[in-house]
Amino acid sequence: MQNLAPQTPENLRDFPARGRGATVSIQVASGLTGRLKEGPQIFEIERDTKLDMLIMVLAEIRARFQVVRKGTEHGLSRYGPRPVDDYLIMRRAQDYFTSGEDVAKSADILFCDALEVKGCDEDPSAYRVPHCEQLSFSPDLNASVRLHYRRVYFSMWREIKEKTEALLRTFLQPAKD
Repeated sequence: MQNLAPQTPENLRDFPARGRGATVSIQVASGLTGRLKEGPQIFEIERDTKLDMLIMVLAEIRARFQVVRKGTEHGLSRYGPRPVDDYLIMRRAQDYFTSGEDVAKSADILFCDALEVKGCDEDPSAYRVPHCEQLSFSPDLNASVRLHYRRVYFSMWREIKEKTEALLRTFLQPAKD
């Protein structure tokens, strides 16, 4: 993961740029923010909100789409809308990935631009830079952790999570005797 630098004010302009942005954006939400919920509750609220908004289409055509299991990718169960047609592609169709079959019990959930959506890394004529958003709960921090990175790094999701957790643990104060 040496080429994935943390997002800083100095490299902020590079992150969303087409074909660039070897960075990971980290957001930590603890019980001190939001609705004053505990860390696990914040994680559940963020997860459920993202799942509720997975297919954002007009109500009259909603019945055309359904969320189905699409197999596995990189050790995660993959779910997403079917069919992924031009209508959904224009609305940034997303797949979600869980580390278990039960979303409510999954320690990790990732939302990525649907794998059917080709980005400039796969197709030079494409105008999109597909991204992933990874949600997890950090017991050490009692906080929800949200990571954002380009989809080309999706296969490294475990390593990204482990290195992020190690980085975040450096902020913890040692217990006083």
